[in-house]
Amino acid sequence: MPSLEAPIPLEQLLAAPFEGARIALHPDPDAGELATLLGSSKRSVPDPRGARGGFTEEEVELARRAGEIPARLGRSILRIEMAAIAAAAIARYGSLAF
Repeated sequence: MPSLEAPIPLEQLLAAPFEGARIALHPDPDAGELATLLGSSKRSVPDPRGARGGFTEEEVELARRAGEIPARLGRSILRIEMAAIAAAAIARYGSLAF
């Protein structure tokens, strides 16, 4: 069961140990699709996070330098509440086509 933690600075989050692929949800058109990056492995869902209005370019670069792989959920930009649900569905079922 997922747990909800108190907000922490992005730098602290990126420095924390993490098991599995470090995938960050980001609507960059050059980012890979989450379903493709996860493949059929049904790995852990990336931790959905972000600020209202999206990440700044500095935050995106900081995440990339920390080893985060940018992934998008599709052509639409979703609010964090919907992005979390969509990411969980993709990790569980492989796509949103169910």
